[in-house]
Amino acid sequence: KRVRNNIFCIFAPKIKFPKMKRHILLFITLIFSILTTFAQRTPQQMAAVLQQMDERLDKYDYEVQLDSFYYECQRQIRLCDKKIEKGTPAAYAERAVWRALLANAENLYLVEFGRKISERTALATDNEQDWHTWDYNKISADITRNYRLSLQDAYQSHTDSKTYLPIISSYTSYEHALLSVPDAYPTLYDLIAKDFSQKKNFHNRPSTRWETYLSEDLTTLDLGTTDTLSSNYQLLRLYQEMFRFHQDDVNKTSLLVWQLEFFNKIRNSCTEGIDIHTAALDQYLERLEQRYSHEPFAWILFMEMGDYYSPKGWEPRDENHYYKAVHYYQLVREATATSHPKIAEE
Repeated sequence: KRVRNNIFCIFAPKIKFPKMKRHILLFITLIFSILTTFAQRTPQQMAAVLQQMDERLDKYDYEVQLDSFYYECQRQIRLCDKKIEKGTPAAYAERAVWRALLANAENLYLVEFGRKISERTALATDNEQDWHTWDYNKISADITRNYRLSLQDAYQSHTDSKTYLPIISSYTSYEHALLSVPDAYPTLYDLIAKDFSQKKNFHNRPSTRWETYLSEDLTTLDLGTTDTLSSNYQLLRLYQEMFRFHQDDVNKTSLLVWQLEFFNKIRNSCTEGIDIHTAALDQYLERLEQRYSHEPFAWILFMEMGDYYSPKGWEPRDENHYYKAVHYYQLVREATATSHPKIAEE
């Protein structure tokens, strides 16, 4: 409307166009306004686009809308490329978010249409621009590639998480308790790494040294593998990078959060066939307790330990674990009574 008013309400009365030419000019102006709708993006506008995408998925064919979302992300990335070429540092953060969204679109496609995709075979004639011709391995590899590029941009942007948290949390799940802790995921780099970690799981491999990863310092450990596309390697590399990123922080909240993320990822994978001794998990938490028990954010660790020792419905009741769980929950309640009353209530 703004473009139309500027052109036709100001200039058109002074210039006498034949009626047909005026219509043609109006049509050209309309096309121009549509093409430039997404040209400049603020984080708020990006969030609005995500909301519109969600609304469209309820109304139209799911695969068609994923296509729309996918190609829109690609277009936004190209726009960010141009901004970066012109020397706009803020475009690194925007491009990081759009790449993460692109990876999520691919992951949704893989989840929703996995059976159809698994029936495809890798062909030499695959169209690089048409993901409908890609086989399962190619899509998985491209998801990893886009997340890796997103992490590079986020790292280079040095952007805090406040601006982008509402956007990224709108399409991925986070621990709600930690969302109220400002230092849990302090940077955009943390948010995208968290999103990436949720798309991967550890799998049982004979050569994987689970006890070693839990007992030694992961920041200095040689991951020692040639299978760099495997889920195990990608996750281990991600956690190693996040540990290194936060190891020199004055406030160690985020480092603890990532250490607990790593612990939970291995622990949850135990239910999927990974053979690991419970003692290794216990000792890992005990070392964290020795290191952080006197820190003001120690309640995050105590909450995790309470969850860990709480008897599950399918497990035999262990009195010792039961009292440990009660003990750690009590510590959480005392530590958060003033600062995080909702957590204390829970």
